[in-house]
Amino acid sequence: MANRKTPTEQVISFFASVKLALVLFITLAAASIAGTIIPQNLSSGEAIQRYGPQLTSLFYYLDLFDMYHSWWFNVLLGFLALNLIVCSLKRFPRTLKLARSVSGRRISPGFLEKQPFARQFLRPGSPRENLAEIQKIVDHRFARPREIATTWGIVLLSHKGAFSRFGVYAIHSSLLFILAGALVGQYGGFDAFLNLAEGETTDQVILQNSGRITLPFDVRLDRFLLKRYPGGAPSEYRSDLTFLENGREVRKASVRVNHPFTYRKVTFYQQFYDSTPVEGWGLRLTRRSDKKVFELQVALNRPNILPDGSGTFLVLDFTENLVRSGPAVKLLVRPNGAQNYAVWVFKNRPDGLPLEPGPFSFQLLNYKLRYFSGLQANKDPGVWLIWVGCALLMAGCLVTFFFSHQKLYLGLISEGTGTRIIIGGSAHRNQGSFKIKFERLVDQLNPKSTEDKAPGL
Repeated sequence: MANRKTPTEQVISFFASVKLALVLFITLAAASIAGTIIPQNLSSGEAIQRYGPQLTSLFYYLDLFDMYHSWWFNVLLGFLALNLIVCSLKRFPRTLKLARSVSGRRISPGFLEKQPFARQFLRPGSPRENLAEIQKIVDHRFARPREIATTWGIVLLSHKGAFSRFGVYAIHSSLLFILAGALVGQYGGFDAFLNLAEGETTDQVILQNSGRITLPFDVRLDRFLLKRYPGGAPSEYRSDLTFLENGREVRKASVRVNHPFTYRKVTFYQQFYDSTPVEGWGLRLTRRSDKKVFELQVALNRPNILPDGSGTFLVLDFTENLVRSGPAVKLLVRPNGAQNYAVWVFKNRPDGLPLEPGPFSFQLLNYKLRYFSGLQANKDPGVWLIWVGCALLMAGCLVTFFFSHQKLYLGLISEGTGTRIIIGGSAHRNQGSFKIKFERLVDQLNPKSTEDKAPGL
């Protein structure tokens, strides 16, 4: 059949389809929602605990726990990029043609009268006598007109805002830049973390999904500072870092929450902190029978013998601020011949706390903490592409939604001792705004209100 498309034309039509674009956008949006609801990079144990074995197996099969790196998600992104490219290339010649001025050979009185907005009226004097004044008014009210000589009269052509027809291409390009930036960041960057104790140096970071990466420099935690509110809750914490290359200090920086620092394109974020006593805890034990006091230095999970040999105890846990009453250690006491019991021992014992059972009372005397800083290390070489894409997206939306390509044609035809003026105009967007501008121009060109509408208007 004469109208049957070739395979190449069918492929081009498929990828240039607006329906395909809608299907891809909806599918990607649905997948992104699923990726937001389902936590990414869960361990097997966490996934089974949260979803059960059967649903976990299904999610692993569909790559839903690492969806943004899955093959099917990247295929969808590839199809979207292809759709944008083919669609843009297919429509660009027509857009370029529309953005250009109409040639004089195509312009006739009938062409002017068929414009979406058209008026005609008589002015005294010949076309040449009216020409200079009309040019001045159109230049002031609209845009500088261009004179075109025809066999039937004089034509003035004026248009502006042709660039607005290309706003959609800026939007298409912006999406391609953003997609490219995401892919470059995904395959050329990393998202990792590291835990550093005070004084510790490393060049290793642990990837979120397993594995390690060796940085091209060393990072050392010089000091970790923790500030607290009066109630004991942390108000601010900060890591003072030193960056070293070949053993030489090259940069010092502080990292706080929401105040990251970037060194050699690797950005460090303050994520969390933890602490552990360096030399255990100092405890004071008071024997209730004779008020005799004993002071011991104890360590975590290491059995200790009660001073009179009546049993043992060990430290199970420690917290810097238990129920807003300050530091406390949790002890498991095992008296000989009696039932074991656990008790929290404070440095500053809160009022009203019941006494612990057993022959001894306990008090926390001292401890020395060593802080660990949890830092997120992120490298994204595609971020500049995303910024370019965002800038293009904003510019494209601005041009597309707030500007329009407006065209104005004026025909000056000699008629008796006067001149018949035919004005035709069009705007490819914002018709209401253009209509107001068009009517004001007609009123100024026809001050005597001798207009009569074009046929059919």
